[in-house]
Amino acid sequence: MAALVHGVLGERVSAVRRFPTGLQHFVYDVALSRGSSVVARIAGPGPRAERAIGSGLAWTRILRGVGVPVAEVLHGSPSPAPPFRPFAILERLEGSDLGHAHGALGEPERRRVAEAVCEIQRRIGRIPAPPGYGYVAAGQTRAPCDSWPDFLRGLLAGGLRAVERGGVLSASALPNLDAHLERIEPRLESVPPRLFFDDATTKNVIVSGGRLSGIVDVDSLCVGDPLLALGLTRTALVSLGEDTGYVDHQADVLGADAAEREALDLYAAIFCVVFLGEHGQRFNRGEPEETDRDAIDRQRAALESLAGTLRRAK
Repeated sequence: MAALVHGVLGERVSAVRRFPTGLQHFVYDVALSRGSSVVARIAGPGPRAERAIGSGLAWTRILRGVGVPVAEVLHGSPSPAPPFRPFAILERLEGSDLGHAHGALGEPERRRVAEAVCEIQRRIGRIPAPPGYGYVAAGQTRAPCDSWPDFLRGLLAGGLRAVERGGVLSASALPNLDAHLERIEPRLESVPPRLFFDDATTKNVIVSGGRLSGIVDVDSLCVGDPLLALGLTRTALVSLGEDTGYVDHQADVLGADAAEREALDLYAAIFCVVFLGEHGQRFNRGEPEETDRDAIDRQRAALESLAGTLRRAK
């Protein structure tokens, strides 16, 4: 890693530390001898991860062009450059992920960050979206799903398969969300195809001094309902044992009505299943991480609560 950064930037490296987050790529905090730092992202194994690096480089250019504060690309190679896989060297934004900073932020600071993230989503939403729904790489001419409910069903089904594959618990023990999705499907069918950054959550939102520094890791965007990102954020905060007022403020800023907040509950419940499916998985690590029973308990409790709220909304 030090040799790569030195070779492309011509800077001496004093220290390298791998970030603990990241499920697809290998991401490092690289300290330079002159005192600053950069972030190095190396594609994980497989063509999908390699394509993601190239997409991230392209989305970064597009988003910076519409005023979104994305970490600047200092050097990037979307194609393999033996002995290295595709990589990107990025500026190191000041601060840390919202998930690390959230507990120390006061309510006014959380609101300020929430409003800044909503503005980012508005700017992204002005970019013309390809037809279809779901995750899209830069330059992709069509999103993979024909409707927003189809995308949500795929997300839920993938989470349930991961739960079984992880072996930590059984999918049959979880509340069935299919009926709730079917009940509000007519409303979900009317969701317009709008671009948003689905992973602007407790990760990838960098905060310093109570303010947003910018966003990172824009390998893909999503076409559909931007409230999906709020559902993911709510589940992430619950998993960390944090309160979810930050998400409520985002929903207020976006002007979410009662029907949209019900959809937000469904999204958060689906992500509870997705998060439960991550336990017991290796991802790009040598061995699965030690099972976090407290996180599992919080995720299951949140899922049960959300399922109950959705039942009462009939």
